[in-house]
Amino acid sequence: MDILLAAASGSLATQTVIAGQTATYTLQFALAGGVPADSISATVTCAGAPALATCSPSSSTATATPGSPAAFSIAVRTTGRASHMAGVSGPKTRAPAGGLALLASLLPGVMMLIWPRMWGRRLRTRVRRACLLLPLSAAMFLVGCGGGSAPPPDSSPSTPTGSYSLTVTATAGNRAQSTELTLIVQ
Repeated sequence: MDILLAAASGSLATQTVIAGQTATYTLQFALAGGVPADSISATVTCAGAPALATCSPSSSTATATPGSPAAFSIAVRTTGRASHMAGVSGPKTRAPAGGLALLASLLPGVMMLIWPRMWGRRLRTRVRRACLLLPLSAAMFLVGCGGGSAPPPDSSPSTPTGSYSLTVTATAGNRAQSTELTLIVQ
């Protein structure tokens, strides 16, 4: 009797994930030869997971009989940055350009000077009131320019990007069969 290990029909031997996601491979362990009453149990292991990732079978053993393969899955859990996993991103808005903000803050003072009916007819009175309003406008400009900084860079570790070769082995007594899987982390 021989043991066979391969990707299950319709299952891919190559998976692509973003760091923080889990790749799942479906495999099958089969028994070739023997009589229908024969059965064999194999221990399943997985090796070759990248740094900060785990590779584990859905079951540590699989039992197959001739004509009835045992299906199991291999899950490779990668680690992603905290902000990627939570869906948090930095600010997407920008403060208005400095010249435009300064113009907007000086607008009330300029309006006082050119609109005499509202602020008194005498030029001296208008200039005095404009001089009182300009510091208030400047203060509003300075307060409006605060903030807007980017969040600090995320320093939490994640699974490195790249292509990795995983080896899944089924061992039954003194017989072993291996198959290669490929994990691509983006």
